Amino acid sequence: MQWVIDDREAATAAKAADSRRKLFDEATAQGWTIPDDITRPEPTRQTMLDFASLFARYDAKVLYIPYRLLSAHVYPSAKGAEAYVDRETLELHNHADKPARPDLVLVAICLLQAAQAIDGLTD
Repeated sequence: MQWVIDDREAATAAKAADSRRKLFDEATAQGWTIPDDITRPEPTRQTMLDFASLFARYDAKVLYIPYRLLSAHVYPSAKGAEAYVDRETLELHNHADKPARPDLVLVAICLLQAAQAIDGLTD
């Protein structure tokens, strides 16, 4: 988000080009016929640092570890999906099917680490 605030036009253009490139690549991989007037966008020159570097740039490196630990639970990932899959039948459910206590403890630890880091940044 900070990149969008710092350089909105570049961030928006890069995101749009990346989205079109991924769609073009996926359509090509699936054997779709691509009209001649539609071309694959070239990658935009990277003006944004990788996410870990952004944490360092904004003096928030200490927040990166809690972010990584929490993101596995809230973003589409194998860890996030784990609670919704029956381990025996591999059937997917629309509700969490396992106790969340261990995950809640991890989330609490990450939130405490993030709170300590933010406290240091606000001083």
